[in-house]
Amino acid sequence: APLVVLGHEREDDQPDGPAMFTSGLKDQSADEGQTLILPVAVKGGPIPNMKWYKDGKQIKLNDRMFFTYDGDRSFLEIRPCSSSDSGVYMCRVDGEDGTSAETECNIRIRKCFEKPSFSMGFNATQQMPGLDIRLSVRVDGLPRPDLTWFKDNKRIDLSSDHYKIRRDGEAITLLVRQCSYSDSGIYKCVASNKEGSADHEAAVEVCDEIDPNRRFEAPKFLKVMGDQEVFENDHARFKAVVTGKPIPDFCWLKNGQPIAETHRVVPERDLDGILRLTIRHITEEDSGTYTLKVWNDHGKTSCMGKLVCECISKKTRRDVGEEYKGWDKIKRSGVPIPLPDKPYISALSDRRVTISWNPYIGQGPQPPITYQVEMCESPEGDWFTARTGIRGTSVDITDLAPKCDYKFRIRNENKQGVSEPSPYVCTHRNKLEAPPVCYEPTLNKNYVPPSEGPYVPEGFNLDRDNSGNYFAAPRFLRLIHDTQYGQRSFNSSIKWYAYGYPTPKISFTFNGKPLLTGLKGSRITHTQEASGEVVLFLDKVTKKDFGDYECFAKNEHGESKQKIVFELAEYPRVTQHLDETHIRSHATGRIICRIAGYPPCEVQWYKDWVPLGTSFRLKPQFIEPDLYILNFNGAIVRDTGLYSLSAVNVAGVAASSCLLQVEDNEHTFVWTGPGKARHIPINRRRGQLEDHYDVGDEIGRGTQGITYHCVEHFTGLNFAAKSMWGRDRFKVWMHLEHEMMNLASSCQYITRLYDCYESAKNMVLVMELCGGGELLYTLTQHQFLTEYEVAHYIRQILEAVEYLHDRCIAHLGLNVGDILLNHPNGTNIKISDLSLARTIRIAKLQPLDYGMPEYVAPEVALGKGVSYSADMWSVGVITYLLLSGTSPFRGENDRETLTKVQKGELTFDMDAFANISPEAKEFMAKLLQFKPENRMEVKVALNHPWIINSQLQPRDPYKINTDNLRTYAAKYREWYANASCRRWFRRRPLQSAFTHPSKMVYPPGEEYTPPDSPDREVGVPEIGDYIIHPKDLCYELAPITSDSHYQQGPDTYLLQLRDVDFPVRLRQYMKVAAHRSPAYAAQIRENLY
Repeated sequence: APLVVLGHEREDDQPDGPAMFTSGLKDQSADEGQTLILPVAVKGGPIPNMKWYKDGKQIKLNDRMFFTYDGDRSFLEIRPCSSSDSGVYMCRVDGEDGTSAETECNIRIRKCFEKPSFSMGFNATQQMPGLDIRLSVRVDGLPRPDLTWFKDNKRIDLSSDHYKIRRDGEAITLLVRQCSYSDSGIYKCVASNKEGSADHEAAVEVCDEIDPNRRFEAPKFLKVMGDQEVFENDHARFKAVVTGKPIPDFCWLKNGQPIAETHRVVPERDLDGILRLTIRHITEEDSGTYTLKVWNDHGKTSCMGKLVCECISKKTRRDVGEEYKGWDKIKRSGVPIPLPDKPYISALSDRRVTISWNPYIGQGPQPPITYQVEMCESPEGDWFTARTGIRGTSVDITDLAPKCDYKFRIRNENKQGVSEPSPYVCTHRNKLEAPPVCYEPTLNKNYVPPSEGPYVPEGFNLDRDNSGNYFAAPRFLRLIHDTQYGQRSFNSSIKWYAYGYPTPKISFTFNGKPLLTGLKGSRITHTQEASGEVVLFLDKVTKKDFGDYECFAKNEHGESKQKIVFELAEYPRVTQHLDETHIRSHATGRIICRIAGYPPCEVQWYKDWVPLGTSFRLKPQFIEPDLYILNFNGAIVRDTGLYSLSAVNVAGVAASSCLLQVEDNEHTFVWTGPGKARHIPINRRRGQLEDHYDVGDEIGRGTQGITYHCVEHFTGLNFAAKSMWGRDRFKVWMHLEHEMMNLASSCQYITRLYDCYESAKNMVLVMELCGGGELLYTLTQHQFLTEYEVAHYIRQILEAVEYLHDRCIAHLGLNVGDILLNHPNGTNIKISDLSLARTIRIAKLQPLDYGMPEYVAPEVALGKGVSYSADMWSVGVITYLLLSGTSPFRGENDRETLTKVQKGELTFDMDAFANISPEAKEFMAKLLQFKPENRMEVKVALNHPWIINSQLQPRDPYKINTDNLRTYAAKYREWYANASCRRWFRRRPLQSAFTHPSKMVYPPGEEYTPPDSPDREVGVPEIGDYIIHPKDLCYELAPITSDSHYQQGPDTYLLQLRDVDFPVRLRQYMKVAAHRSPAYAAQIRENLY
């Protein structure tokens, strides 16, 4: 390209003048690695010369630092900048007329990059041939260091199948697959970035036998303890997490002196490596520096923290984040700090576990975070992410392998990244295992037979004849149990002990008929041992094999027989699992479990995996045939823990576990305990929603309002905030929903109200968050569904409806979209949206004008008075939908749907119900009755056989394909996408579908939000408007009279003297107002004017 060199003469007609700056340098700050630009603007002619200086020295220009100059503007550009570029920069211009000008600024470059350092490394390792070697490191540094692996100073080829790199959060693991002797050597990891490099190495030995004393690890803190500022008479808790092999010893010191354990100062240690020091009821004397020292044979380390005893008048406590190692780094990155406590197990069964954790409390206002759950098999397994994007603080993990143990941990995530994991919680299901109950006869294993004569089992005697020969008639060992058990389709055996001398011959009968054994192709064989053991083997037992078996033993001295009843054994099966329970301290409570099995099971209760004994406060109870109860009398906080029930019989073992929480705080128990109610007034807190909650993304939208995810500032609890905008009659409906939620705040199957805020045009209901989302959406993510699962959900809906009906309340708005799951992958549901609920007075039934067309009852569509039976109709429609995947009354539009409902025209899909049980069909038929008086009541429905037997699921139930349900879900979302509000409260009567051309209750494209008020016209004032005319301050008092028509004076009554027609006119005014205002008419009906 051509290069043209211009002179200093200006070509823009700018007059000559002295050199000067029209825009000078300004102080700036920049992060290391960014591009820094310093602009200036000059004028003067001819074009002045320019020079740049840093700290008084002229800058030497290069590819990283240069400037551009066109005579008017100049830019000094540094890319990328580094910490050494901080300093005072000056720009100087010199004119040809001898004038000059200077401008300078301070530049501060923030240090962002860090040299690599290993926060975790691998130790000398031994491994046997054929197994995998794992070498894990964790490296800090910015920018993120690049890792290079070496073996015996030779770079490892990571593209080979023999080596693999795995990332587990911040940890990087080198996996050597199926190691051999040649893999022994010195392994080194080198981390490098632009700031420098660091390396870590250790020896790896592949040998046939691993020396247990060779595998070691120096103590290391995974979490150090922080400073504590605690109010006087409160509890202080220091906590640290340490790892090492062998397990390190530890000691606590205060101001350099060892601490003695007392009833007030309690050091503790968990199996997971968590060390705690609890100081109860602290005083000023407890203030000081506390040190935790840990050591083993391979190293030692320590950490310390300060304890400050505060009084109420002193400053507030320091941030929680200050207690975490590396808090400055976490704060700069914006990533949430990890949870300090490990999660806990709320419920556990063979295939499912419910994991819960304490919420994350943010440092100041910030968008709500979500959680990740990671799991791995215990003891050795690779961590993997089981679930992400969790809004609540609990989740169900399914498809667990029975009798296997797992570890679980939690990570916090936001837009900036994912936090470090929390400490993990581990299951110990192997401790709940017990050997099956044995009903077979057994011999004493410690019995020593006599040294002379033939072998004689314990309990048998031999006689001698005159010649000295031994003899004994056959005799059977006495049975403790005359019944033995077998399982269908499994191989089984029946055992006797018979002995005689000489050895008797054995034969059998079955139900009184001779039984032949050992025939070719026969399933029945037997064996006879010298010890007297006789075993009858039955291959692949069928139903016909169960009965009475009799064994005959015969020799030349006599004959004997013994009968054993062979019965079918059923594997223990939990039909009602233990549920998470909350109990108020010093109150009574119980946890209940149902376990079916035959023969009856022997049970053992456990607390935190340790067998639980009986005491005056803890009393197990059994109610035939299958109900097991653990009663708590005067519960105390120490009773909090994971309780398990293990049931065993001859067929196997079954177990169930749940968390019991004893709440000492009344406020906490009111919210967590499902049996306690609390009235929530409007605006019980000052300010608006954002003053007390962090508001997140939208999680739902309906006709009345928009629901957002929000987190309370001081507790970290997650909630759903339903925001509704409207005024006048819409406000009446909002207040009605608030009142209904207060009346239903103690039901565990209905979302509970936590807080409420109201302004002139807005009301926000803060309610319980159902983190699992809509049931309909969850079911469509599965390929199959069973009617037993449907019955389980319907039973919970009926429980909620029963709760409302017992309090003279009808929901009147039930539809499948209002059924929410408590937490992801869960099976427990809650019903939301009580906007149409009302109290029912049987003597004066009122019509209902609103609802979703395909779920409303015929009496609603016909405009008749509605009662509790309308809810039962909606339950029948939901049952039909979940079993078949189709809606029974849905038409092409809302008008057609309502017409079908008015006529009771049910579209029954015969193919969809071909494999559904008769009990389920009968249940629906009794609910979908056109006449309200013919429908089942809720208590009758709960006792229906289909609902009662829903927990007795067979081994291979019929699987309902969910393709039809997915098709319906798409139509449902399409209807609600059109009906949902944009912002303003929306509600249209059902009859509008018969008058609007679109034939829909909510026509597409309808404008329903009130228009904004017109702008005020501002007139131009005239001069005369500013003239203030004088006022005449003289006035006269006229005679004072009263227009009151009531008596006046002392000792008088408030009695009207005239206008006796006033009550008649007042009633007429109310009739006119009710005719013109539907909202006022509804208010009159509800208040029984």
